Amino acid sequence: MVASSESIDFEDEHCDLASFTAVADNVRIVAEDALRMLAQFPQYAQPCLVNYDYAYRNILLDSDTLRVKALIDWDDVHVMPFIVGIDFPEDITQFSIYGLAPDSNYYREGIFPSFPPDEYGEIIGAVDADGKFAGQAEQGNSIDVDQRNQRIRDTMLRETYIRALQSQDGRVSQPDMWEVRRKVLKAHHLLTEGGWMWWSKREWLQMQASGIGEDTVNMNVCR
Repeated sequence: MVASSESIDFEDEHCDLASFTAVADNVRIVAEDALRMLAQFPQYAQPCLVNYDYAYRNILLDSDTLRVKALIDWDDVHVMPFIVGIDFPEDITQFSIYGLAPDSNYYREGIFPSFPPDEYGEIIGAVDADGKFAGQAEQGNSIDVDQRNQRIRDTMLRETYIRALQSQDGRVSQPDMWEVRRKVLKAHHLLTEGGWMWWSKREWLQMQASGIGEDTVNMNVCR
């Protein structure tokens, strides 16, 4: 089973006008919180070009030096805040949930495409030292092992990609940038994907909105 866009059944008896309006209000709270945070860090709000079709297939390399020669397919480019452009090529964000731990950061982060699971460990073969299958699935193949290995490889590639970004722009090296990114990119996904995503994430949104409300109350008390 490959992680993909969640579906929503608008015929669900629980998806009435009042329920959906409440979910939409939670989206507003989350989005406004992200905007408040971004306003505190104007260096991350500077405009830049963001390519929504950012993938290996659109990156041309020199066959001799392996250096980037060009980025192609600019049909889906937008002027966005710098922070929205700090994302990964889609090739290292797609993954399988086979064998993914239930406490993975992917689930804790709310199941967003820009926050794939980080997985660490040793990449192992389908067969162990004794010749036994490692992580054999019910069908007799090593799906769990293969998918785990791929998640580990993609985690390493993302870390390499981040180091490359840091070498090009000092803002990426700032710890606060990653917290701003967490909030802004999630709000961005919610606002661009629309109602189907809101409803499918309604429980997560409720928890986030409640947490934001508690933080606001605590800030007012401290004042």
